[in-house]
Amino acid sequence: VIVVKNEQIERTKLVGNVIIVEDEKELLKEFIKEVNKADPDVLIGWNLIDFDLKILLEKARDFDLPLTIGRTNNSIRLRLAESFFRDSSVDIQGRVVLDGIQVL
Repeated sequence: VIVVKNEQIERTKLVGNVIIVEDEKELLKEFIKEVNKADPDVLIGWNLIDFDLKILLEKARDFDLPLTIGRTNNSIRLRLAESFFRDSSVDIQGRVVLDGIQVL
């Protein structure tokens, strides 16, 4: 778990593997580091491409950070479909992305 520090967190007793960071940029850097440390073969989620990865990529661009969560130093490549009848896609080198909506 990675959380941005605030007054509430300072008053709360956090347990387990919690990483506290100062701001969203540091949160994104820590997320990238943790994904690369875990080195998963497969990333699985519900609406992973059209929501989660889209938001992460937008935030990475806002902070001028490459979203390097693949097995190379290249940022992910996201192609969002404009049509309801086409699926969006993502390239994350060295990883398989399974979006539950598309798999279903």
